Amino acid sequence: ERLDTEYCLSREKMAKKSKEIIVPVSNFCLIKHISGDGDGNLNLVGTLIQHVFDTEKSALRSAEEPSFKYRFNDLTSDDSTVQSRRLEDYRKEKKATRETFQMSAPLEVNVVFDRFPFKIVTASLLIELSTTFDDEHEKRLRPNLLLARKDRRNNIAVQSPYQDDEIDGGKEEKTIEKLKDKMDKMKCFDLITPFPKIEYFQDTKKNYCPKFKMTFYLTEEGSS
Repeated sequence: ERLDTEYCLSREKMAKKSKEIIVPVSNFCLIKHISGDGDGNLNLVGTLIQHVFDTEKSALRSAEEPSFKYRFNDLTSDDSTVQSRRLEDYRKEKKATRETFQMSAPLEVNVVFDRFPFKIVTASLLIELSTTFDDEHEKRLRPNLLLARKDRRNNIAVQSPYQDDEIDGGKEEKTIEKLKDKMDKMKCFDLITPFPKIEYFQDTKKNYCPKFKMTFYLTEEGSS
């Protein structure tokens, strides 16, 4: 018990003395589809591409796993929710890395309107990049999301169901319906729109942005 207490105190002391480093990170999310079973359990399937910059300023310059770990809806990810597909290491040339992940993360479902015969629910996913701690150098590394402001599709995009050709001359209504057909692999719900509401969350005390949330609006199958 004494050793545990001393260990906790030493960790607390180390945390107070540690130097925090804000690490710039670009995290692209490609939304592919939403799958769901007959019980209403939903998963968002997609691709995550994480770019980590300024690796020379921290222990990331030599780390075997330079990317930041993911948390989905406040739960630590594992092999069942996210898997690394490819790591491109540019630390020597550009002081950066690029890692591609395959994601299948459970969505949190909440009812927002329920009045017969209509029922609307939200299916949301909070994605957070976890802070890491370098024990050897006593540095806390906090991932700060960089956002593309001119073309927001460089932040989050819905995978197109087409090749290179426009569908029906590019009519917006047909395009949206085709997107909904591709994305909807649910048994209990239908998409109201294929485009999710996007929110980013800034930690104002530490002045960095480590997480974002995607919210889809759905109706019970047959009520739309």
